[in-house]
Amino acid sequence: MIQTILKDNKLVRENGSGNEQQSLNYVLNKYITDIDSFKNRITEDELNYYRQNTAKFSKGNQIDWDKEYKKVINAISTRIYKNRNSLIHSKSTKKDETYHPYKDREELKKEIPLIKSIAETIIEMNSEYL
Repeated sequence: MIQTILKDNKLVRENGSGNEQQSLNYVLNKYITDIDSFKNRITEDELNYYRQNTAKFSKGNQIDWDKEYKKVINAISTRIYKNRNSLIHSKSTKKDETYHPYKDREELKKEIPLIKSIAETIIEMNSEYL
């Protein structure tokens, strides 16, 4: 693990950029330490949706919540990263992976609970009770 981090940091220093999906993986690994606990933040319908459906506008992968920890984290990371790319690069030449605001709006709304749950987890783990 240490060698991987050092290698990634070297690449960042050398070319001024980093691997965004790998960075997302680091964050998810740091803050989502228990998949079962994390799943409690998401409704059963939402869990089933992520398990059974890709994000069509981005080709975002399905998340098999029953796999081992690393595979679940990687699946979450990949889905989020593909969704992000579809939104940010919406004028790219990848027409089948491009977000179209009027056509894909309802499908994008279904991705929000996953992002919201991650954000809440991170906020709670970095907060102190007053």
